Amino acid sequence: MPLSKLPLSLIISAICITPALLGCGGGSDGDTYTSHHSSPATPTPPKQTPPPKPSFTLEPSASIPKLKNNDSLAFKHTMAGEQALTTGIYKPKLVTLISDKNNCPSFGSVGCPSFDRIWLDANGQFNRDSWAYLPTDKSWVQLDAFHNLFRFSFGDFFSDGSEFSSKEFDPEEAQWSHSPSGFTAPYLNAARFKLSVADKNISDLLINPRKPATGNYGKGAVGYDINIGLAEGEYYYFEDTDSPALSYRQSSNDASTYKSLEAYRAAHTNKQSVVCAIEEGKNKGLVFNPSKLGATLYTLKNSSCSNEVDTNKPNKTIPEYIKLIDNRKVIVMPSLSFDSVANKSYYTVLTLNDNGVAAQGRGYQKGYGIKNSDFVNETAFIAWLKTFNNETSALVLPGKTR
Repeated sequence: MPLSKLPLSLIISAICITPALLGCGGGSDGDTYTSHHSSPATPTPPKQTPPPKPSFTLEPSASIPKLKNNDSLAFKHTMAGEQALTTGIYKPKLVTLISDKNNCPSFGSVGCPSFDRIWLDANGQFNRDSWAYLPTDKSWVQLDAFHNLFRFSFGDFFSDGSEFSSKEFDPEEAQWSHSPSGFTAPYLNAARFKLSVADKNISDLLINPRKPATGNYGKGAVGYDINIGLAEGEYYYFEDTDSPALSYRQSSNDASTYKSLEAYRAAHTNKQSVVCAIEEGKNKGLVFNPSKLGATLYTLKNSSCSNEVDTNKPNKTIPEYIKLIDNRKVIVMPSLSFDSVANKSYYTVLTLNDNGVAAQGRGYQKGYGIKNSDFVNETAFIAWLKTFNNETSALVLPGKTR
């Protein structure tokens, strides 16, 4: 049954910040008069300090250090896993829905049982539907699948290392072709991604480790590991400094426009003009060397990208390299990485967008991948479902939709 025909809506909260409107001049009735005396002198505006001029030109680096542990994707692919993916596999989850009937507990620790179901069709494209079981109505209701299960990046523009694009790589929209070890999909001209799926026996595993009384999955229960990674080329994403999504950026945020990357660097060459190192963390800041490539990484005095350097904390020298992508200069910093999950298979990168505003991001390298191990077959999902509601109506799953 379509969601639009039900008295139910999935609430997505958004925080809207409305700036105060400041009135400046423009008098009201009675404010205008004619004077025979000389007008007072116009105040002299304060002098604006021009940004420092770059002392050198950023030239493309002869080579950029390769990252460790990124030679190959250690993905396992099985024919049983591939067959299950083409049939349909399930990701169990609990959701909280709010409606006029309050069918699910509102913002509690227990919600309605639900699932995401995915399958790869004969055309090599992902399909997905999402459903929740409403105990009051004793029925399944379809949900809008508003999130991406395999998202690689969040950004404003992207690249394969040879050109820029406003379109990111989206595994759920990619065209996957079959290969002996899984599936592959291209991105722009120079990048290619790999997908593998492997089955694993979970019959002896606890259905919910936090609730041992629920028991094991039982006979016929199968789980799946899905891996998606970069098999060829590079993949970059950049997030603009002035992006409204980055509301935590404070005074170290620089949303000014610059004519060149050199000018941007020159504006951040002392501790009073530190710039937030987003990919290292919100309590880290960069100061660029004014006369040669390289930067210093400082700890900031709070965790919200402040512009105050904590001089009591040690700093770190950061090597800096320059790469050209479609004639646009990109700063590459191999030694900065936000987490350890990637096995250092990405660079921290920085460039200017089309409007000359700084944008930070990552340059993923061959071997980087993401893994999702939360999918199971229908037998395992039914076993999970029984721990929440054992009604017959709940155990009859809805058919696949696109």
